[in-house]
Amino acid sequence: MRFHYTFLNEFPLDINPLLDFTQFRTVTPKVEWLEDSSRISFKTQSLDVYLNKLALEIAIYDKEGELIHKDLSEAGFFTNLFADGRTEIRSYKSFNPDSIPLIYGLGDKTGELNRWGRRFINKPVDALGYDSTNSDPLYKDIPFFIALDRFSNKAHGIFFDNFSEKFFDFGKERKPSAYYYFGAVAGDLNYYYIHGPELSKVSQRFILLSGMPPLEPEFIFGYLGSGMAYTEKDKSAERILDFVDRHKAHGLSPSAFHLSSGYTLNEKSERMQFIWNREKFPDPKAFVKQLNDRDVELCVNLKPVLLKSHPYYEEAAQLGLFIESENGTALIIDYWSGEGAYLDFTKEKTIKWWKKKIQENLLNTGLRGIWNDNNEYEIFTAHQQMHRTMIMPNLMSKVSREALLDMNPNLRPWIISRSGYAGLQKYAGTWTGDNFSSFTALKYDVTLISSMALSGLIHCGCDIGGFWGDKPSPELFLRWIQIGVFSPRFTIHSYKENATEILDLLREEPLGGGLNYFSIAQDYLKLREKLRAYIYQANYAAYRSAIPIQRPLVYDFQSDLNTHERSFEYMFGESILVTPISEVYENGAEKEVYLPLLEDSLPWINFFNYQEFPSAKLHRLSINLKEIPAFVKANSVVPFIEGNNLCFRLFLASKNTTDNLGKSRPHSYTLDYLFYEDDGSSNSYLDNYYLFREFVFEVELLDDEPQVKVRVKSEKGLWKSRYIISVECVYNGKLYTVG
Repeated sequence: MRFHYTFLNEFPLDINPLLDFTQFRTVTPKVEWLEDSSRISFKTQSLDVYLNKLALEIAIYDKEGELIHKDLSEAGFFTNLFADGRTEIRSYKSFNPDSIPLIYGLGDKTGELNRWGRRFINKPVDALGYDSTNSDPLYKDIPFFIALDRFSNKAHGIFFDNFSEKFFDFGKERKPSAYYYFGAVAGDLNYYYIHGPELSKVSQRFILLSGMPPLEPEFIFGYLGSGMAYTEKDKSAERILDFVDRHKAHGLSPSAFHLSSGYTLNEKSERMQFIWNREKFPDPKAFVKQLNDRDVELCVNLKPVLLKSHPYYEEAAQLGLFIESENGTALIIDYWSGEGAYLDFTKEKTIKWWKKKIQENLLNTGLRGIWNDNNEYEIFTAHQQMHRTMIMPNLMSKVSREALLDMNPNLRPWIISRSGYAGLQKYAGTWTGDNFSSFTALKYDVTLISSMALSGLIHCGCDIGGFWGDKPSPELFLRWIQIGVFSPRFTIHSYKENATEILDLLREEPLGGGLNYFSIAQDYLKLREKLRAYIYQANYAAYRSAIPIQRPLVYDFQSDLNTHERSFEYMFGESILVTPISEVYENGAEKEVYLPLLEDSLPWINFFNYQEFPSAKLHRLSINLKEIPAFVKANSVVPFIEGNNLCFRLFLASKNTTDNLGKSRPHSYTLDYLFYEDDGSSNSYLDNYYLFREFVFEVELLDDEPQVKVRVKSEKGLWKSRYIISVECVYNGKLYTVG
């Protein structure tokens, strides 16, 4: 439900043009409307809504008669009028003081998963080297949060759709307080109430409204090479090809490489968008082909500013493509190595011009991806609201996406954006920005990615090893690689003069027992390759059902109250639970991990050593350098690939465990598993060139060893599978190959 208030004399009911209402049913809901002198009420199939006309006070009840959402008396619609003419709008929400709500979301916000007790500002900034425990604001403006009532365990969401600077106060202003509030420095109080009561449904409905993510190309779930150092120095093309060849020689195969903005440096070290430095890259088209011949795609960095010294600047200025100052000329800002101006993507002529430049200068080389960077639009003038700079990163990503589709309509675009407004996921993936090299950043990046996923930013990762700060220690780097393998986006990236890469670990001293840091990291990179089939299933679930690839435990296990404030464990895909090792552990040290309650009290199974652990319990685990805590739901399926070989690994509960009624588990049972595949790159799946199969695994235990029969219950689509299928079973602490 949308609520829109204004204090202005005019009341335009404009709707954000980037929102997507096509996913919702087109039928008009049945609404019972009643009104008297003091109150308006309307009742739908799910909710009863009451508006106190005298105080403009909203109260929302569910069909069980429980109060879900309520304005603070006479403050649900509130404004501050300042002496200088500024107007600040606010909305105060009340709650039962005996049940302080849990607050989730708001996109890339630092700290713990539960936002209660903190105040946040939504104003995108370039937050270089931010403190991952409390820095605010960061790069994005996602004005959406979820409130979960501790007593009723019911959730609802608020999406505050306003393009100016916003603020959210969750019990920070005054303690104790039975209210929280949100507001903005300009514009109208325009927000959507999103009903649950499941937290997962709130998140999914917000994503339906703000924009569904695309089905991403399969290669982006591999190892994505990167690093500023490769383009800052001479002979960049040679250095990047050498990077790929050196890694391949050790069995490590990057699937793509990010080209940082150094490819545009001129003789004055100014970054000239679109203009290749021909000393670094003598023949860009040949360079892209050399990468493609190595099965590596290329993504290039773009920024939304032209310096005044740029060869295209005068052309763009004469065409009026820039954000303008109040006198109608280009608004000049300081940007990296000089003065420049931001492109205004609300102008149709800017969109056409930018598309043409992308196609002529970049896409004609055959490269695959556009990396929209430094696009926070840090403009601190009264003119900001007029130009809607908060959504400019979304528009920039939309244009980039359209440019790729115009060039090749049957090829899935690959777009990345550092900044964005709600709905960015419709056009681009993202990452956590310029993080710091520390165990603390490693730990809180997990929460940051999970929070962004709840807020729609599903295809997200972090700079493994840390972008800013000193080079990571071998142990920190290894732990980051390990957690990155269980992440939607696996990228090692930093500004550091000597690039951080996995092969650095070859120089480290052996650890004993035939181990070294590199051999462990090498095993994890190979595991990432095998998991690409599993991650691609999560990619499909995100595209079809708005289910995040990485998400906090409360998303899947809301009924288990112990999950509500577990900030650092998370679900990765359908079945795997992961938590980071975020400090240096000596041999024999232990770490606590909570494993949520599974249906029928099924156990969890260690991903690496296959040991079973009871659910709904806190476990103390002995830590070693080769493994991180990762567990699989019992009686679930994890697909692995190696070349054209597809192996379904069944993680089975042993018969020695009991169900929730205390009965021994059966000696035979059936597992159903849905598996999606297509060519992984083109848009042909939209024309039914995909294969969606329902596999049935019939398991029987003979002499305490699993025997499995496999059949295809149903299939749909025109795509012909390229895989040869095999089956493995994890059972009673052992791995069995069953055919």
